[in-house]
Amino acid sequence: MKRREEEGSIYEGEVRVITFRASTFQSVIEKVREMAGSVVTRTIFYQIGNKIGHRAFKYSESEITPDNLPSVVDGVLAMRGWGRLASLSRIESPREIVYECTFNECVICHELTAKEPICDVMRGIFAAWLEGYLKKKPQSSVETECRAMNKKSCIFKVIFAK
Repeated sequence: MKRREEEGSIYEGEVRVITFRASTFQSVIEKVREMAGSVVTRTIFYQIGNKIGHRAFKYSESEITPDNLPSVVDGVLAMRGWGRLASLSRIESPREIVYECTFNECVICHELTAKEPICDVMRGIFAAWLEGYLKKKPQSSVETECRAMNKKSCIFKVIFAK
């Protein structure tokens, strides 16, 4: 990264980027929750995460093979400071395919405490990555565990019809 002080800008190669603290992003989510309520906030930030996930997938799609999907996803998320994908497992049943994503050091719930899962941005990111990979829309995406609830990791399940 290169700072151009005279412009007040930061570049990664030739691409302009911005940075801010995790707590700043968390404050944005909290303000939206105060203004719009929990249900609307969850929807908005899932959709934001979904858009981020689609962009990230397109950015790295040419690198992905069936054998390296978890490492590519982990590499992109880690490089951007979102956290680390600890595991990605696929569970098949006669009617559906469930991908379980175990995620560590999540930037969304970093140092927060909550009574329910709050990492809707990450839920959207994982759903979009898997949608891009499978070329089909998920039926649902849920966060089943969250570090903000004193769990070891954030765990997401993205479910697709067979």
